[in-house]
Amino acid sequence: MLPILEPQKGRILLSEPLLNDDYFNRSVVLLAEKTEQGSLIFYSCNS
Repeated sequence: MLPILEPQKGRILLSEPLLNDDYFNRSVVLLAEKTEQGSLIFYSCNS
């Protein structure tokens, strides 16, 4: 079983290749900043 990682500045999230989701299908998300007020992300989707 994989460990659960907490959101952290600099983390990159990759969608599963066969993810059947209209919003996150074939996407990459970079968590650029995380504070109590919110998060700043950069999102790229190849649809």
